[in-house]
Amino acid sequence: MAQGREIVLGGTVLFVSNASGPGILPYGAVAFGDGQVEVNVSTQFGLRAGLKAALETGAALDFGLSFPLLPTDLGFPLGIDAGFIWGMDDFYIAPRLVWLGFQSNTTLFPSSSGFGYQAHLGYGGDLFIGELGLMGSFATGELLFIISGGVRF
Repeated sequence: MAQGREIVLGGTVLFVSNASGPGILPYGAVAFGDGQVEVNVSTQFGLRAGLKAALETGAALDFGLSFPLLPTDLGFPLGIDAGFIWGMDDFYIAPRLVWLGFQSNTTLFPSSSGFGYQAHLGYGGDLFIGELGLMGSFATGELLFIISGGVRF
C-alpha cells in the first residue's frame, strides 16, 4: 500500500474470449496512504475511487466505486467492487467480486446488471508493477484475460 503519495502510469491489454483481437487501454492512478489505509483514484474504463485497509502485514481489503466514462446509452453507469489482497515480498494475489450495472438503449449492448469476478497475480516492485489476470461474468460466462503494466513515480 502507498505510504505518502504514489503515481502509476501504464496500460492494459485485454483479450476477450469471443472477440477478434485485443483491446489496449491506458491506465493512470494516484494513491495516498500511511501504510495502513490508502485512498486511491484511477482511470481506465472510467474513474474509480478506492479504499484499501491493511489487515496485517501482506494482507488488505480493497473496495472501489467506478463511474465509467462512456455515453449513457452504451456504458456502465456504475460498478462496485470488493476484494482481498494477499502478498509476500513484491508478489501478490488479488481476488475480487464485482457488481456492474449497465444501461443501454441499443440491441448491440443490452441493459443488464449482475455480479462478476476478477483474479490477478501481480508484481509490485519499487519502480515497476505488472499483473496477469482474468475477469468474468457469473451470468454469461464471458471472460477477459488481462495483462497490465505500469511505472511508479
